[in-house]
This record gives sequence, structure tokens and C-alpha cells, in this order.
Amino acid sequence: MNGNGGNGSTGGDVRLNQTVRTMSYGLIWRLLRYPFVFLSVAFFVPLMGADAYGRYSVFMSVFLIWDSLTQVGNTQIFGRFLPEYRPDDKTGRSHFLHGIMFYSVLLAIAVGAAAVLFFVFARPTGFDAAWILPLLLLLILGKIQGTLFAYMYGLNQIGRFSARETMRSAFTFLFVAAFFSWMGWGINGAVWALVANEAALVVAGLLWSGRDLFSRVTTVTFREFKPYIMFGIAFYVPTLLLGLLQRSGNLFVAELTQDHVQVTCYDIGNQFLLLTGLFLRLFIATLIPSLAALHIDGRHDKVEHWQKAAMGYCGAITFLAVHALVLLGRPILRLWQPLHGDEIYRNALVMAAGLAPLLISQVGLNLAILDKKSRTYAMSVLLGFVAMAIACIALIPRAQSVGASVATVVGYTVMALAFFPVYGRRLWRTLTSYLYTLFVGVLFVPLYFIKADTVLAVVFFVIGGTAYVACLFILGIFKVGDIGKIVAACRPGGRKAERG
Repeated sequence: MNGNGGNGSTGGDVRLNQTVRTMSYGLIWRLLRYPFVFLSVAFFVPLMGADAYGRYSVFMSVFLIWDSLTQVGNTQIFGRFLPEYRPDDKTGRSHFLHGIMFYSVLLAIAVGAAAVLFFVFARPTGFDAAWILPLLLLLILGKIQGTLFAYMYGLNQIGRFSARETMRSAFTFLFVAAFFSWMGWGINGAVWALVANEAALVVAGLLWSGRDLFSRVTTVTFREFKPYIMFGIAFYVPTLLLGLLQRSGNLFVAELTQDHVQVTCYDIGNQFLLLTGLFLRLFIATLIPSLAALHIDGRHDKVEHWQKAAMGYCGAITFLAVHALVLLGRPILRLWQPLHGDEIYRNALVMAAGLAPLLISQVGLNLAILDKKSRTYAMSVLLGFVAMAIACIALIPRAQSVGASVATVVGYTVMALAFFPVYGRRLWRTLTSYLYTLFVGVLFVPLYFIKADTVLAVVFFVIGGTAYVACLFILGIFKVGDIGKIVAACRPGGRKAERG
């Protein structure tokens, strides 16, 4: 669209080599996020109490659903089209950032105004009128920082892009703990802490990409940016529906049970699914800028090769996460929440079944972005959300929070299956490594039927996890040479990483 494509296969190789390096840094950043996530969940629920934490979860769901209305596919836009600019075309890239930022913030203001009007007349169960102003600020600040970090994503600065989630989790823990407890502001303080969190991310985004944002501004016309905006809008509806699929469970539980404790039990199980699943989805999504360069060069074999390799590692992480949950989840949750630990554990176990379809749908999304077939993505998410909503209405009155968890897994499964009529053969080829890693994991299932105390469960977890990883290398699913390629790519001038 901008006439800056055609960097050649060498450019694609260089960008892919950079992605191997930055994906490694990105993986480290995302792993650093998890101590803060675990601290937040472990600390906030006892601090607030199950009922107040349920109300906090309702606000988060409401915010994230409205935030979905502001998502015009900025990550997809930058990931797909920014690689078409030459590396030395700083003026063009800055102009591209200015245009996307302008129209994105304009949309956020419009959505924020609609949210204010909506909550003046109607509020979901547990939503306080005092939360309207912070909700508006969250939408605007979130769009500013989101656009800045999406720009870094398009530049293939995956380490910085990934650092956002670590910073978000760290700031959330610090601000919520400070505002809710140490300053004594209660649940309203926890909500304003989220505003402080987004403001901190805006500052971080400006430090890293403010030079491009504040460079000389040229005229931004709708006609020029219409093709990009239309590309993003094509992902607008499915992004909104995906937000509903991920976050509306709390609202279904709140409305159908009128019990915020049930919201808490569902939300913690859902967080296990989302934190693990989104970690892996982002890992797959970081390939897009380099895959786009290869796709432009017509090197579709390399696109398939790198998605297949990444999915193999995702399969291993999926098994290890479920392995930890099954063996250690119940004793930890019982110790942490004696009254509700068993129900939280049941929700998390059910949610674990949603990891596989969640990842499969991300591969389908990658293919849809590369092929510019947003309609396929939209249809898959629509079918998934409709299936989840129907299942929630049918199951929650009978099974409470666990019914919502089953409904969530149904939604993700339907969403993943919807990609197969379009990408069936390409999907199966990409998923072979992933399916092999899960099949090896089945060999360790007998461990889960052995009754064990907490100490023995830890022993089973360590021995089983170590043996599982060893099996992957022995069977040749993973290769020691792969690690060497990553190490080589992380060294200055690590050009050898992409070969082979």
C-alpha cells in the first residue's frame, strides 16, 4: 500500500533472525510477569475478601469488554504493514504512527462517551456509579499506551512489547495494594489503581517510542489511512467478540447467581486459562511481523516451519502448566482458600481443557492475518461466543461457577473448530509438533491417579516434568541444536540462527 515492500528474501531472513532473538527476550519478560500475577491473586483475594474481589472482577470484566470496543486491530495493522516500510524510512514510520494514533484515540473518546451515557442509565450487577470516570480514563489511556506498544510490535521490538505485560502486572500489584489497603481507599481505590497503572504504561511507551511520536507531524488524511483502518476494522468485530468470550463469564455468573463469591471462584479458574493461554498466544503472535516479511517474499514453507516449531514449544508449556495444576493445585488452593479452594480447583481443571483450542485458534488467526481473511476470524469468534452464551444460560443455574467454566471451554472449542473448513490442511501441518508434545504428556497421566500428600505431589511434579522434557529430546521432537540456534541468534551478529 505504501510502495515500500520488496526487501527481498535476505530482508526476510534478517527479520526472522531478529525475531528468534527478540522472541527469546520476550519469553523472559513474560516469565517475569508471573510472580507478580501470582502475588496479586494470592494477596488480593484474602485482602479484599471473596465478595469484594468478586465485585473487583466484575469491574475488570466491564472495563475489558468496553475496551474491546476501542480495539481496531492496531496490533494486526502494525504487525502486517509496518514491515513494508524500509528500515531507513523513519519519516514514513512516524507518519504511520501519527495516523493510527489519531484515529485510535478518536475512537477511544467516542467509546468512552458512549460508556458514560450507558452507565448513567444502566449498570450490570455489582457496578458502582463511582466507577464511571475511572472507566473513561482507562479507555483513553489504554488506547494511547496500546498504540505505542503495538508500534513497537510492528517494529519487531518484541522484548519491549512483551515487557508491557510484566510492567502491567507489577504496577497492578503495587498500585492496588497501596490504594486499597495502605491508603485505606477500599474497592474504589483498587479501581483508581488501575488508572494509575495505565498512566505508568503510557509513560513507558513514550520513553521507548516517544521520539517517533513527537517527530514532525504531517497532515493525516482519512483517505490515506482508510485502507489500514478498514483492515483493522475487519478485525474489530471479532476482537470485540473475543473480549466477550474471554471476560463475559464473570458477568454471566454475577447475573445468574447474584453471588459474587461464585464470580471469584470462576474468575480465578479463568485467570489460569487466560494467563497461560494468552502467554502462549502472544508467543505465537510475535511471529507475525517476520512471517509477514516472509509471506510478502512468497516463502510460505518458512512461514509454516516457524509456526510449527513454535507450536511444539507451546505444547510442552501447555502440558507442564496442566501437570502443575493437577498435582499441586488442590493442596495449594485448600491452604490459600479453605472455604472455596475445592470449587476454585474444579473450575481451573475444567478451564485447562480450553488451552488446546485457544492455541489452535491463534494459529488460525495468524493465517487469517497473513491472508487478509478477517471474515474467517470473525465467523470463528462469533460462533464461539454464541456457543458460550447458550451454554452459560443452560449450565450456570444448575452448576454455578463450574457451569460457566464448561461453557467457556465449549466456546473456545467451537471457535477453534471453525478455522478447519478454511485452513484444515495448513492447520494440521502446523499442529503436528503440538499434538506430539500433548501425546507424550498422556504417558504421565497415571501419576495423577496416585493418592499423594503435598510433599509426594511435589516430588511427582519435579520428576514427571523432568522426565517429560527428557522424552521430548529423546524422541527428537525437540533438538539440542534448536537451543544452539536461539543462543546464536541472541549473540551480536548471530546470523546462523535462521539457517536450516
